[in-house]
Amino acid sequence: MTPIKLPNNIFGMLSFTIIRIAFYFVILFGVISCQQQTSNVVATGNTAKKPVLNSYNSSGAVSANNYEYSNAQPDVADLNQIMTVEDAARFERRIGIGAPMKRVNRYIGKTRRDAINLVVSELESYQDEFVWPDWVNNVTPTSFFERAKKRNRFYCGESMFEDSLRMELSKRLLTSQIPQFERLFLFWLDHFSVEFKAYSQSHAFAEHMRLIRKNSNQNFPDLLRNVFNDPGVIVYLNNDSSSAKKPNENLAREFLELFSLGEGKYNEKDIKTLAKAIAPYGINFVSEKPNWFSSKASGRDFEAFGQSYKNPNEFVDLISKRADFGEMLTRKFYREFVSIKPPKTNDIAILMSKFRASNFSISKLFEATISLKSFWSEESRLNLVKSPIELFYGTARTLGYAGRDMDNHIWMSAFATELGQDLFNPPNVAGFPGGTAWLAGQMMEKRIELINRMFGDFSLKSVVLVAAKKTTNMDAVESRGQQSRIREIESYRSERSQFFKNLKKDQLGVETILLNDVTRDFEKNRWRKIEAVFYNVQLNGRKWDGLTIRFGNDKNDKGKYGDHLRVEQGKSNPEAFSKSAFNKSFTNDKGLRTLKFSYPSGGDQRRMPRSSDDKLLIERLLQAMLIVLDHDRAYSQLSVNSAAQKWLGQFIKKVGWKKLNINGELYLPAKMFAIATGGGGTPYPKMRNFLCGFNQAKHNFTEARQIPKEFDSFSLSGADTAIEDQNLIGLLLPDLYSRLGPISVKQALMHEGYQLR
Repeated sequence: MTPIKLPNNIFGMLSFTIIRIAFYFVILFGVISCQQQTSNVVATGNTAKKPVLNSYNSSGAVSANNYEYSNAQPDVADLNQIMTVEDAARFERRIGIGAPMKRVNRYIGKTRRDAINLVVSELESYQDEFVWPDWVNNVTPTSFFERAKKRNRFYCGESMFEDSLRMELSKRLLTSQIPQFERLFLFWLDHFSVEFKAYSQSHAFAEHMRLIRKNSNQNFPDLLRNVFNDPGVIVYLNNDSSSAKKPNENLAREFLELFSLGEGKYNEKDIKTLAKAIAPYGINFVSEKPNWFSSKASGRDFEAFGQSYKNPNEFVDLISKRADFGEMLTRKFYREFVSIKPPKTNDIAILMSKFRASNFSISKLFEATISLKSFWSEESRLNLVKSPIELFYGTARTLGYAGRDMDNHIWMSAFATELGQDLFNPPNVAGFPGGTAWLAGQMMEKRIELINRMFGDFSLKSVVLVAAKKTTNMDAVESRGQQSRIREIESYRSERSQFFKNLKKDQLGVETILLNDVTRDFEKNRWRKIEAVFYNVQLNGRKWDGLTIRFGNDKNDKGKYGDHLRVEQGKSNPEAFSKSAFNKSFTNDKGLRTLKFSYPSGGDQRRMPRSSDDKLLIERLLQAMLIVLDHDRAYSQLSVNSAAQKWLGQFIKKVGWKKLNINGELYLPAKMFAIATGGGGTPYPKMRNFLCGFNQAKHNFTEARQIPKEFDSFSLSGADTAIEDQNLIGLLLPDLYSRLGPISVKQALMHEGYQLR
């Protein structure tokens, strides 16, 4: 790259001062701009029309035919310009993550139109290469026995679920060859905000990420339809506790206000109606996968904006025909990629026209946004504030240098969190405020301090030295510990597989049994119960990830139930009993179909499942509780509750513990593979210590946090990518480079303008 001629020192110093003043003016103007209310105006051609959709229209929105966008024509003359180094670097910083020389070089000498076509083509054809941690597909969730964990004080590595996901995303952000996809993924992750730490459903959050990644470059209405089957959103916005009779309005409200239409485009009746329509959309509480519950459904048609709909899919069809559908999103795209200043009326008209014409293709909206004259204009330069994620990962990618600690990439995510962007834990459902909020208070100084701490020692020579060092810097002791842990998991899985393989006909096998709840004042309480969780169950070829069964005895119920079982739909995966068994169920106060029946005898057996397979399962589950009684030391709730122990023993005695006789050999009717003791080794030599949650996951943290080899492709140290410091500054500060005097790479990184893009 040919060095650009720099101004002399006097002019450079003067320019530096002017730039600093201009920078703070931009920030101040941005803050003022963000406080202004933008009007809902659209243009036909280049002439603004009077706002017509700024308030709710009870008879329905103005139709698209009466609210034209089709004549709004973009000014594309600038797209024929040939891209300079500065143009190319600025373009990459805006659409990607940082400005790596490898990617910037692709655009130099091309027209802006060709560069746009290239990145859009890559985006549209992108096939996701995200590596999901082992636990996502191979470990049963733990949230359905959360109470058992807390009351028995044993740990399933919950924090490691989040850490492992964070590490994999960190690697993608650092090494992606299609960073425009990752930018869109981050945009949607913020748009559909879910807080990981708010609930214990780790698998639900992973599925939330998977759905977003699958749809980040696809179709906006389809993405909205997926929201209703997104277990992360369902749990975070409490739709799992909703029913048509008692609807929870959280998801309906945020769907209209934050996800699809925007504030002021609906009324309270629309929220209440939508809440009823989406009430059946919940999750299976074992698998944490989406589940539709007919018992929570209304069975009626619904109405919004003067039109009827039967289900959420039809509702999305309905709103996508509104003339203002997508306007909120086009404004968010403008703010994300163009400027924090209010958009020009004609720019929104252009974006809406292109968006609607493409049937709301996300890739086409991205293309239209980066094709705007405003995107390339001088006035939009240095008008966007880098998020903390962009700041750290972009710097690393631009320099081809991951900082002083070259072995560990996760520090970048940690520093971003320190600056207010904990990616998996946004402040609320509205997501991160973004824009100038990233610089509020003393954040500017803190950002510069952290950049200096990690990249302040950068030189092309340091890249070579640290790169040579990084392959030998793994902590050998920690590595051996991780390898030992993985061998333990492989041994556990192998023995468990053999355990289930050796099951006999009619013999129930369960990995472990846990107790969620045991009534404390068992003798006096009217509603006494023992809620048991059977984790990983097999019987005659039938398999369950988990079964939640409540064994109970309602005191003073005048013999109606006596000893009984209670099972709720959605609390087992797959359902505990055959589908026909729930035909006689009742609906509980949460809208879930529920079976409650006396067993093995008693006053009400009407709802007891009738198939032979279901009857055998019921008998074996109760018999398996004898294993719990025999090992009560491992169940703290039961060990201190003699009344509960006595009752459970009597209950089991009613069905007996008759051994199975198979070809003259006697076998136990039920057996258990492992036992949870609350930490340490199991006191029962015939059983393994139960490995739960992340403790079953084959995830090597030592390897996961290493800088991936793919990152080497961004290195500036090789002869084929040789670059001088002054040229590198053109990548770091493309909008200021020609106006600054000679400064070092470190000074460029510390410059306030580096915080903008």
